[in-house]
Amino acid sequence: MLRLIVKIFVFFGIFFWVVRPSFAVEPGISIANILNGVWKYNTQSIFDFGNSVSNIWPKDNKVLTLNSNSGQRPIDLSNIEEINVILAQNKQFLEKLSPKPVVKDLNLDPKALKLTEKLEQTKTAAANIYSGIQNLKSRYLLLSQKWNNLTESEVRSELTTLSSIFTQNTTQKDLGILATAEWLKASWDHSIMVNLVDETQVIQSQIENLLNDVITSGKTSDSSALDPTFTHINKLDQIIGTSLAQATDLSLFGFIRKTFDQIATFDKQSLEATRLLTEINDDPTKDLTIAIDRLKGEILGTNLLPNANLFLSATVYSHSATNKVLGLLALVNSNKIRLAGGTGQIINNIWIEEGNVIFKIMASNPSRTQIQTANIKYLLPTELKQEQILSHSPELAIGTDANENAQVASGEILLSPLETRVFSVEVEDIWTFNPGEIENLKSQVNLLIETIQNTAGYTKGDALKNDILSTLNKILQKHQQSITPESRIVSFRETSLALNEIEQKVSSLKSLALESHNTGSVLGMFTKTQAVSLRGFIILIFASLVFMTIYLKAIKSDFVVRKAPLKITPAPQTNIQYHFQEKSRPKLNQITKIMIITLISGGIGSVGASLAIKSTSIPPKGPSPINTSTKVLGSSTEASVKEFPYQVNLIPPKVGTIPVRNSPSITSPQIRSLNESKSVSVFKKVDQWVMIMSQEDSSQNSGWWINDFYIEKN
Repeated sequence: MLRLIVKIFVFFGIFFWVVRPSFAVEPGISIANILNGVWKYNTQSIFDFGNSVSNIWPKDNKVLTLNSNSGQRPIDLSNIEEINVILAQNKQFLEKLSPKPVVKDLNLDPKALKLTEKLEQTKTAAANIYSGIQNLKSRYLLLSQKWNNLTESEVRSELTTLSSIFTQNTTQKDLGILATAEWLKASWDHSIMVNLVDETQVIQSQIENLLNDVITSGKTSDSSALDPTFTHINKLDQIIGTSLAQATDLSLFGFIRKTFDQIATFDKQSLEATRLLTEINDDPTKDLTIAIDRLKGEILGTNLLPNANLFLSATVYSHSATNKVLGLLALVNSNKIRLAGGTGQIINNIWIEEGNVIFKIMASNPSRTQIQTANIKYLLPTELKQEQILSHSPELAIGTDANENAQVASGEILLSPLETRVFSVEVEDIWTFNPGEIENLKSQVNLLIETIQNTAGYTKGDALKNDILSTLNKILQKHQQSITPESRIVSFRETSLALNEIEQKVSSLKSLALESHNTGSVLGMFTKTQAVSLRGFIILIFASLVFMTIYLKAIKSDFVVRKAPLKITPAPQTNIQYHFQEKSRPKLNQITKIMIITLISGGIGSVGASLAIKSTSIPPKGPSPINTSTKVLGSSTEASVKEFPYQVNLIPPKVGTIPVRNSPSITSPQIRSLNESKSVSVFKKVDQWVMIMSQEDSSQNSGWWINDFYIEKN
């Protein structure tokens, strides 16, 4: 028995000497403090372990509290399903939104030709007219030469054939010369087209008159009656020209060459404007005044619209170099629309400038003689709400299109001949990502990774983290490369889809963290513990096995020693009572030893588990972080936190406003903006989002959610 006691003391000496470094704690924290903080030994015992586990990690309304170099921050793992529903709804909205145009002209004829299509059809029409006139000219000349040898019926037949060249041939796809000329006149506002139609009509009329004369009076003796018509045919031939014509030639083919050159000039000016916008975007401080003025002179020199100065008129934000270039670019595009439109047709165009976001709408009457009404009806971006429209020109009305479920700017504007007017609609800029919100998302990812370190899910989580951070950087880079407000809106829609996928991956990380900390076993619950604590558990288990082996060996050895004398020397009959006591004593000793071992093992397990649990809540060296969670991991007591609702101060960004969303997600639709520093009430918090609308208003709106990046930290 004495040897067994010695072995036990030696074993515990070695055990605590080995285990001590693994369970090292901060100075000032004793075993008694650990037991008092975790097990509350004055009210609980080792048999209350199940209740302690339940207190540490209950099923509902718990927050995982992290220890990190940046301080202690809570991560709510109880609303994963709610967040997933929100993300799924956002994804459906974004997928429908992405392919839609930024703005849409509801009065635009879907059959209207684009400029390139119109030019190609013009080239085809010119080739057909040229071919028809050459055919007419050669046949008419041949008729004149053979006039005296032809019979009256042959002359009537030939004149009928020549007249048909000007009318539509029902057996062929191509139109006649007159119909083609009239299409060109309707498509292009130029004197050449007018002369082309006039000469064509004169020739057709004279040929029909000759035919009527032959039918009524018969064939004349000579061909002199054909001479006036032949003169007009030659004049029409000159108006058409040839495909080798130069841009300076006053002919149909010369006009086509000039128009192609003009479009090439417009394209060159657009490229130069785009280059300047790129330079401004890369370096906003760079002075590009000279380059902008030079481009302005070039564009005004080739302008086809009246009152072009309105594109550069002074507005609140016109001092911006970006807006000056955007105005010049809009003037170039409006000239292209002018070329693509029909003769005398009202020209409408819309472009976007910076300020907040300003939609500029232009209406121009190119007619020199007629007063016309411009019917303006533009569909604004679908995600824009009526409350986000800050101001608009009084000539315009803002309404809602029921079919498109979007805001519409409309109006009927009376325009005098050669009059151009420009109107505006200013809205909030809801198409931008605040870097602070992105950084908040990155911080959440990093904190989640901390919770699954040293777990089976860490490899998967680390891969998700790298993918998330890489995609976030690409999103910011792509958004920064957008040089015009329109391209920025398109980029925002596209990257919002990518950001929605990122939020889903963050939700997957939260699921990993929840799975790692809610497995129901000690090791499962505390997979977040440091490697040294885990090593302590391993040593504890190993030591228990060693101790049990020593104990069993001691019992076996004691049994052999007691059993051997009984076989050699039987006990005398007179000592029956004594031997009965010797036989009963080993059983009593065994029971006593088992109880002692049970108590010792329980004590060791209690101390080991306490140390492991306590190690998860020991703060890092340095200033003590503030615990902001509703419950502290490893304690069943309430933390000293503010109860909802509580007051906070808003901190607007230096540039832009605070976006207010309808749900706790960076890809949720923005319903309005806040731009002033004031105190608000917080009614709910989900991750890095807080709801600042009262619960009574939730029936009309799902809530006003803002990122806690805009909240003053206490």
